[in-house]
Parts: sequence; C-alpha cells; structure tokens
Amino acid sequence: MNINRIEQLRSTFENLSIDSFLVTDIVNINYLSGFEGDGVLLITDKQQFIITDLRYELALEDYDNRFEIEFTRNYLGVAADIIEKNGLTVMGFESSISFLEYEQLDEELTSDLVSLTNIVEELRRIKDKFEQEKLVKAGQLADEAFDYIVGTIKIGQTEIEIANRLDSYLKSLGASNESFETIVASGIHSTWPHATVSNRKIQKQDLITIDFGYYYQGYTSDVTRTVAIGSISDELKKIYDTVLMTQEHVISLIKPGCRLSELARVANEMIAEAGYGDYFNHGIGHGIGLSIHELPNIRINDQNGVLMVGDVITIEPGIYVPKLGGVRIEDDILVVENGHQLLTDSYKKLMII
Repeated sequence: MNINRIEQLRSTFENLSIDSFLVTDIVNINYLSGFEGDGVLLITDKQQFIITDLRYELALEDYDNRFEIEFTRNYLGVAADIIEKNGLTVMGFESSISFLEYEQLDEELTSDLVSLTNIVEELRRIKDKFEQEKLVKAGQLADEAFDYIVGTIKIGQTEIEIANRLDSYLKSLGASNESFETIVASGIHSTWPHATVSNRKIQKQDLITIDFGYYYQGYTSDVTRTVAIGSISDELKKIYDTVLMTQEHVISLIKPGCRLSELARVANEMIAEAGYGDYFNHGIGHGIGLSIHELPNIRINDQNGVLMVGDVITIEPGIYVPKLGGVRIEDDILVVENGHQLLTDSYKKLMII
C-alpha cells in the first residue's frame, strides 16, 4: 500500500520537473512509508530511503525491503549525499521546512532545489477504502461517546470534568488520542468559537458546545454538538434551529462535482437571511484524515475547487452572539459516487438536559 502511494508521488515528478523529492513532514512520511519515528523520507526516480537514527534500528530490522534504511544523526546531510551519488539534478522539498533546514540543503546539495506545497497533501486528500474504514470507525466511536457524555452532564460539574470524562471514555472504546484539545464551552464561553475548557461550573439555562476529535488507528473524527441545560430563550432556540437547518441543507448538497465555494456560499446566505450573518465568523468546514485539518479547503473564494469521490469533509456552521450564547453543529461526511455518506450521526435536534 505505501509503495503504491510512493509510485503515485513519483508519477508527478515529470510535471514538477524534479527527479527526487524530500519529505520532512512527519504525517506525510507516515502516509508514504508507514514509518512513525524521527527522520526524513527521500524519494528518487528509482529508490526510496528512510533516513533516521539508531534509536529505530530494532524497529526497522524487518521493515519492508523495498525501502533503503540509512541511520544517521545528520538526516539532511545523508540525503544530500544520496542525491550526489545518484547524479540527481533537481530535488523538490516541502515548503514547510525551517529556514535553517533550507540553508543546510542549499549549502550541501549538488542539485537544484525546488520548494513545493501540498504535493503529498493532495495525494492524502482522496481516501482509499482502507482509510475510509478507519474514518467510519472513528465516527462511530465519536457518536457512541457523545451519547454517553450527554447522559452524565449535571449542573455543578465543571467544563474540565466533562472534557476529561469524554476523553477517558473515548480511549476506553479503542480511540488512541485526541486530534485537538477537547472543547466544552458553557454559558458565555459558548460564544467563543474555539474556547478552551475551564473550571466554570455548568448552570441552569446554559448552552454547552462540545467539540472533539479522536484518532482511531491513525484517522480522526471531528464532531460538534450543542446542548441546553434546562429551558432557553426563544432567540437561542431560533439560533439553534438556524444552525441545524443550515448544516442539514449544506450536507444535502454534497456530491461529486459540487463546487466547494457553493457549500460556503449557501451556508453564509442562510445564516445571513436569518439575521445572524455578522455572528458566523469561521469557515463552513474542512477535510479530515490523518490530520484534523486536511484538503480540501472549503472557501467561498475558491471558484475552481470541487468535491471528489473519496473526499472526507466536515460541515460546521455556527452562530455566536456575544452576551447571549453560541451554537455549533458539526459532522463528518464521505463523498461517494452517488452523493455522500454521513460518518457521524448522533442526535442533533435541540437536546434539553
């Protein structure tokens, strides 16, 4: 599987006018090689090298023999040596490297250097069946965890207590670790789109936004639900209904060929028409996979980008009215040939606890 991904990458070399590519992003290294330690991955026109240090010698003892393994503390220096020995002339590298790393490559390489962006990320965007299975399971665990946590929330508990209990339960289900710090935002904190958990205690008439993502075998979910503690005002109910209707309508549009900008435009228009346009202040969604934010980017000004079979995205409209309250609802969706498949599907009508 990893070799097939490397061949996909290698097939881009001609169009990119390179004969080798240096992978330094740890997630991209894992995606292409399966290796999860420190180091770099060098792909040439004929070979693939994992360049790491002796801490991983035993772990790599029986590794796929289609990879050449080089042990060193000077990852970039050995990469430069390989380039020179093989007479390679143009090495692409990921634009995310540090300036110090670039300086070393520029000094030691005998080949030309070409900075490239989102090369491996474009390959990662389309999930194969193996990846889809992991994302389906990650979504199932998220649904089960939400069903559990809402049954445990009580007045007087703190946001931190709820977040820790949710994290612990997800791990008990088989999830490994969070892809971002779990958000439990209550009361006025619900008006902060990316609040951090605090010692604030849950009170009557609170809205509580719960936003969490957890990895299952390397692939993450990303789910948000908002619940109410007791009765809430008519305006907060209107806000909730607006967010829910917007999310459900945008999800209904998801299919191969749908413009990414259309998803953003429709969400913005629906929320604005309800009178809350000034209170929706983030994107409508994003890709997920090995990372919590992946391609495709869903932007209203991207007139060329379209959804493709194998995309996995989130849709997460939100309205945040200062001094009143905030609502966000988010689900994970797989794009399939005949439309879409919801990967998360826990209850999302207004829930009064």
